[in-house]
Amino acid sequence: MQRFFLILVLIAATTPASSQVADMDFVNAVDAFSRGDYSRAIQGFSNAIGSDSTNVNAYYNRGNSYAELKNYQKAIADFSKAIELQPQFSRAYFERGTAWQLLGSLTAAIDDYTKAIELEPSYARAYYERALAYHLLDSLNNAIADYTQAIELNPKISRAYFNRGIAHATIGDMLKACNDWQKAASMGFDDALEVIKKYCE
Repeated sequence: MQRFFLILVLIAATTPASSQVADMDFVNAVDAFSRGDYSRAIQGFSNAIGSDSTNVNAYYNRGNSYAELKNYQKAIADFSKAIELQPQFSRAYFERGTAWQLLGSLTAAIDDYTKAIELEPSYARAYYERALAYHLLDSLNNAIADYTQAIELNPKISRAYFNRGIAHATIGDMLKACNDWQKAASMGFDDALEVIKKYCE
């Protein structure tokens, strides 16, 4: 899963030695994350937090590292700390929502996606993920509305067309369903071809 990764490293000649160590821990952790070594990344971000317990980016990025290892409870704890330190941090709400969703806590996920959208109204992925959560809860009209908003903000999300088509089909609107699947197929989403063949031809 693509994750939003924040890198904030400012090293000046007058930076105290302890801060320089924390910065290097952060830089090394970012490098480990980029190489897929999430355990080493967690250690580096933990060291940075040990040097500066208000390092919001270290908490956020450690949360992403835990999420990559499917340790969603620890990821949620770190995203929550990042939000506590920076309440307007829309991406932390989004990633926490994703973790809640992967744990099956769909209502909590929707709450976090909603907050992310409030803070960042053009956040297409948040609309898309909230649509998925609504879809899983069989709240189909809400799901369709969010798929539609995600598409308006980012027309390249082929999965949004495909899943909106499924939602339309579920409520019995096969014309809209087939139109959405045709659009997804035209964008290279091959799974759409099978449903088109089965339901639209």
